[in-house]
Amino acid sequence: LPAERVARVVHLPELARPPAGPPLLAGFLVRADGIVPVVRGARILGLGETATGLYTPLLLLAGGGGPLALLVDAVDAVVHLDDGALRPVVPGATLNGCVAAEWSRQGATVHLLDADRLLLRQEEERLRQLAEQVRRRLGDLPGGDA
Repeated sequence: LPAERVARVVHLPELARPPAGPPLLAGFLVRADGIVPVVRGARILGLGETATGLYTPLLLLAGGGGPLALLVDAVDAVVHLDDGALRPVVPGATLNGCVAAEWSRQGATVHLLDADRLLLRQEEERLRQLAEQVRRRLGDLPGGDA
């Protein structure tokens, strides 16, 4: 992801997990400024999932159509690239074009994700609906101001 799209990296907090949530959804991060859907990065990319733990990182994304956090296996480094380092990807090679470009790092191919194309429109809408349900339920609790 471009660094300017990552507002913050935090360790995995306790998440609200609705029972009817899709497999893509790890849960919701309940913050003072709102409800943030947390999606599984491995699921988006069609990769095998790994176990999560106390130090599993979440990338809180900035900008875009609404709040979103990406659950990832690890954050190894923030890398500054020259424009010439990025290689284009084959159009249509990824679902929804979520991979914008790629480059090589220590002999491995690394993909640059497009934060605006991580989710399909239908997924974004479903997550908005579920987040609203969580907000309403929390608002119904005594002293609840979600």
